[in-house]
Amino acid sequence: MRSPAYYLTNCFDAPDISLDELAAFSTDHLGRLGAHNESGDWTERIAATSPKLAALDGAYSSDLTAGAAREARKKAKNDFRKALPAQVDKVLSFVRAHFGKGSPELIACAPDGVTALRQCPDDAVKNHLDRLVSGVDAVAATVGAAVVTQAAALKTNWMAIYTASEDSTADKTLTEEQQRAARKSLQHELFLTLLAVAAKYPNQPEKLGLFMQPHLLGYRSQAGDDDPDGGGGEPSSSSSSSSSSATPPPPPGSPSSSSSAAGSSSSSSSSSSNSSSEPSSSSSSSSTSSSSSSSSSSSMSSSSSSSTSSSPSSSSSSSSSSSSQSSPSSSSSSSSSSSASSSSSSSSPGP
Repeated sequence: MRSPAYYLTNCFDAPDISLDELAAFSTDHLGRLGAHNESGDWTERIAATSPKLAALDGAYSSDLTAGAAREARKKAKNDFRKALPAQVDKVLSFVRAHFGKGSPELIACAPDGVTALRQCPDDAVKNHLDRLVSGVDAVAATVGAAVVTQAAALKTNWMAIYTASEDSTADKTLTEEQQRAARKSLQHELFLTLLAVAAKYPNQPEKLGLFMQPHLLGYRSQAGDDDPDGGGGEPSSSSSSSSSSATPPPPPGSPSSSSSAAGSSSSSSSSSSNSSSEPSSSSSSSSTSSSSSSSSSSSMSSSSSSSTSSSPSSSSSSSSSSSSQSSPSSSSSSSSSSSASSSSSSSSPGP
């Protein structure tokens, strides 16, 4: 089973749900709640969710507006900053014309020309323009009041554009935070409604489609979704019966094992020679020969019996080996010869 804690997790907080998907899902969800609210069971949830969706919609619009304003003001700032060094150099040209290149008066306005102005961050542009205005104002009687006014206008215009750009960034940050808060609040209300549906229709997951369409959030069904507990359960009866009916193999060395091995060997031999009847008769003939040999040797003395008994045994072994490796016809011949040899050996008296 799944941990009960699993069902306390708000699935609407998933980070892969886009704002557009959440808005589409919520709009559809409210419509479905209203369509199934004949008895008034969902009035409370509709009243709680509707303003949250409206708040998110407003926050989204504000964020889009703030974003567009910020982009426009950033562009204005960048364009002004790009043209500023040339405008500053025009002011410096008046000072340079009256006092000469490298003069103390020119150095007082811009010691390194416009190089530092090009390389400094936005926050430091005002400081460079303050120095310019101060240096030009010191020689206003020589360069004229118009040059001082021009230098002061550069500083004023820059500060207006720069301040608007910075304010737009702050505004965008605020609208983003408001949008996140509105989204979080709506997701919470959706989760409460989901719990209410679960409480009203326990063990009836098919009822969810009446109120919510998860695919609008980008959800796609996955393997195992039909089994809320995540699989498991008792084994099937067929597997149990097959397990109980299975007979374990006999231990090695037991009679059953020997019998099985003999059967397998006989079957293999029969398959390789393509004849199952003739090897059997050959084997029977060998057995008969060994029996008659044994019977004859029992009437002899113990010494001759011992020597002659070993001979039929050897013959029987070679006969068995011969019958297992040669063709059926040669096995019969070898078996007959062995029988004759055993008879003559047992009839002759011992030394």
